Amino acid sequence: MPFYVGRWWYNSTRYQKDHILNPTMSTFFKNIREHISQRNLIELLTAASEFAEDDLKYRPADEAALKALVEKIRRVSQIYANDMFSAPKKFTGKDVWKANILLHAHFFRVKIDDGELADQQQQVVMTALTLVHRGLLQISTTHNWYTCSTLLMNISQMLVQGVYCYDAPLIQLPGITWENQPKIFKEKNLYSNHQLMRMTAGEQRKALSLLNDKQFEEAIQVAKTIPRLEIARVLLTVVGDKAITPASIVTLIVKVRIANAPNKIVPRGKGVAVADIEDISEEDTAAIENFVADFGKREKETKQTPPEAYCPYFAGRKDSQWWLSFANYQSGKLV
Repeated sequence: MPFYVGRWWYNSTRYQKDHILNPTMSTFFKNIREHISQRNLIELLTAASEFAEDDLKYRPADEAALKALVEKIRRVSQIYANDMFSAPKKFTGKDVWKANILLHAHFFRVKIDDGELADQQQQVVMTALTLVHRGLLQISTTHNWYTCSTLLMNISQMLVQGVYCYDAPLIQLPGITWENQPKIFKEKNLYSNHQLMRMTAGEQRKALSLLNDKQFEEAIQVAKTIPRLEIARVLLTVVGDKAITPASIVTLIVKVRIANAPNKIVPRGKGVAVADIEDISEEDTAAIENFVADFGKREKETKQTPPEAYCPYFAGRKDSQWWLSFANYQSGKLV
């Protein structure tokens, strides 16, 4: 019993409440900046102490496989991203370099032949996603840094989808690769999934003529499942007052709709009054006040499961997730 109590105490003192190692959070706090590049954010991410743990740390036996992987990543990055992959300049440890290689192999979808290294890559990607959400993004949003927070949200997408920064959204579809996506854009001016879904069936087939019939059908089926968001209503209000006055507490109400959601919200329980913010006038202060007051109750009585994200390069199930940013562009700060 004393052994297990001691182990529990040791682990509890090593981690933050969000299950991130204390040295990692210290590194993040000391090095994250408001104006930081996406490359430097990724380098900071790979400096996490989690990647120096026994199951993920660098081993001399990994050297040959990592060197071969670096050459593959450099070739792909130079051709398709116009960005030569290189070692981090600030964080130079072997563990950091290994994590950086595995993450970029994931971003550029470079196949890893070594089975053990491929398994470690999956762990690195899933760990990195947790570190972004519960670590770096928490720090950035606490400081109200809009640009830094947006870059971290982009990195989250890169981790889930296995894409590099600023890739065309179309590359999320099966059959769309680094090789054929630039050709599709150049010849058909097709960039996004939503753009594809606005086309007729005949136009879709012409736009994706580089795919065979089976690949085309798979791509269209997946494109249909990707959530298409619509902002149905945005309301800035001071609850109980018709005017927004200086130093008042302003409430932001946003209704976002998934236009192609397969399931609708299903109310649970009896006598649940679900008011629609779209039907409430900005001048109707009483209705807005009731809406805000009843929001918690409606949230408990109403359930909607987010659609599962299509992410074949991510090891594990992932529900769709979105961020809503409200920022002041002049100051570059989140509100």
